[in-house]
Amino acid sequence: MKRMKTRKPMAGLLLAASMAAPAFAGGPTGFIGLSSDYVFRGVSLNNESPALQAGIQTPLFGGLYAGLWGSKADVEGDVELDLYGGYKAHITREFSYDLGVRNYRFPGESRLDTVEGRVRLNWNWLHTAYHYTPDYFGTDDGGHHFAAGADIPLPQGFKIGVGAGHSFGDGVERRFGEGYNDYRLSVNKSWQGLDFGAAVTTTDLNGAEARDADTRAVISVGKGF
Repeated sequence: MKRMKTRKPMAGLLLAASMAAPAFAGGPTGFIGLSSDYVFRGVSLNNESPALQAGIQTPLFGGLYAGLWGSKADVEGDVELDLYGGYKAHITREFSYDLGVRNYRFPGESRLDTVEGRVRLNWNWLHTAYHYTPDYFGTDDGGHHFAAGADIPLPQGFKIGVGAGHSFGDGVERRFGEGYNDYRLSVNKSWQGLDFGAAVTTTDLNGAEARDADTRAVISVGKGF
């Protein structure tokens, strides 16, 4: 895979593995954390280096929400800063949906700025989502992403996460040479007011495009507020 810095030979893809579905009610919430890498849809976006990440989200009214998320990233300016918002509601007690838009912004490399829409369905601890952008991170072509997964609660406050996704479309093919699948397995635990996580991610990309998308382990620690 090609990195996102223009001073290096061409560019890669984006965003993190840690964007949970927004809560329904309450006041503003946020987090700050450190991850051993910034991996988005199976691809390292920080040159396999540690990344400081933070975010804040607030409910608005009638199921609407808005938020701001940022991370160290391997781009000109060294930062990704995202704005997002959406609407979430229950259909039944266990089944909900989430309609959202995210603006991926790169202050030092604005040609990569991307607006992506999302439809997500949640049932208990199962979830599935579809993402679409008409301009896939500076390619001027569209990109699609389907994802499905589960966040399974375990005794003692542990949680196991499993997930898989498929990225495709002309924009994805321009970035990576082909559509691809990504896979993720994670375990999370809150302890002493901190949130700890460990994950293994991989993709089925091949050749030079797989350099930043091979199997890797990521560990993280953060604190919510």
